[in-house]
Amino acid sequence: MQRYLERIVEVRGVAMDSLDQYRARIFELVGSKSPEVLKAWLERQVYIALGFMMSCAADLRVDTCALEGMDPAAYDRILHLENSPYYTLCALALGYRNEEADKYARLAKVRFDRDEVIPVI
Repeated sequence: MQRYLERIVEVRGVAMDSLDQYRARIFELVGSKSPEVLKAWLERQVYIALGFMMSCAADLRVDTCALEGMDPAAYDRILHLENSPYYTLCALALGYRNEEADKYARLAKVRFDRDEVIPVI
């Protein structure tokens, strides 16, 4: 968190002491969580970033496929993460489909009606 606060100071050109209340609130929130709860929360943050990345790729007309069910330990070995604080949670494939080889590329998409998927409360 300290590194993040220092980056705010650098990028925004503000004084560190102007972030005192922000720093206190962040440390209060993070410090009040057990390591297990904090880890679960942080992992969910990855999925928010993953969703934004997929959305941005779609805007650029780049195809994506979120990958779970892969072997995280194998990814960790390939990426040399074993002795780091990082680990594989998911992966994202990006690229362009081969429309000639993809027999499903030109078929109509099968989707449920909005009313069946999104309940109105």
